[in-house]
Amino acid sequence: TRTKTVVSDWLKNPEGKKSLPDVSNLTKIENVKTDEDYSANGDNLTWNTEGGDIYYKGYSDSELPVDIKVTYKLDGKTVTPDHLVGKSGKLTVRYDYTNNSKKTVKIDGKNTDIYTPFMMATGVILDTDIFTNVEATNGKVLSDGSRQILVGCALPGLTQSLGLEDNDDIDIPEYFEFTADVKNFEIGTSITIGTSSIFSEINFDDIEGIDELKDKLGDLADASDKLADGTSELYDGLKKLQDSSGTL
Repeated sequence: TRTKTVVSDWLKNPEGKKSLPDVSNLTKIENVKTDEDYSANGDNLTWNTEGGDIYYKGYSDSELPVDIKVTYKLDGKTVTPDHLVGKSGKLTVRYDYTNNSKKTVKIDGKNTDIYTPFMMATGVILDTDIFTNVEATNGKVLSDGSRQILVGCALPGLTQSLGLEDNDDIDIPEYFEFTADVKNFEIGTSITIGTSSIFSEINFDDIEGIDELKDKLGDLADASDKLADGTSELYDGLKKLQDSSGTL
């Protein structure tokens, strides 16, 4: 359940202007780096910049671009997280991502829903004293002996945007799931990031048929693998976060 949405904005000022216009529906807007302030007229903002960039944050009640639903099963039965604490058995945890960022456009005279192409990546740390025989669907598992990190990737909405619902040859992940044998269940923090920047490096302009589309989706799959293969830095970051949680 969402408890708070904080939005951070970077207002770039390459020409060094003393005043910059912006549009924002955020509340409790705060400059987080410098002392410059702003004036507001509805959603229209005018920032006093002193010639530099502006970094600010605010709060939003708008719908998240992607929702995440986590479900748990113990020995094949769906359970709530509270019920799992201290339990043992065969555990399945599934992350489903729902893409809410879409537009309805006309393609060949037919209304079609096109989703913003987000790649979602979820990282989870598991204690090897609690979790064994860990396997992941649409993800990878890394271990240092005492802890394991799982990273799962999904591209919610992309299958529908490309009209591939009935195409069995192309499987674009929409969820991340892992299974494990668990003893005295306890789990730490999981972190999910979403990005659309990965698509900016893939050129879809030269697609003329299904073969070219498969090639491009292959490029996308390779990019997904690179993201999963590069999780050692994420692992180090999550490990530091976990190790520092007592101090925090």
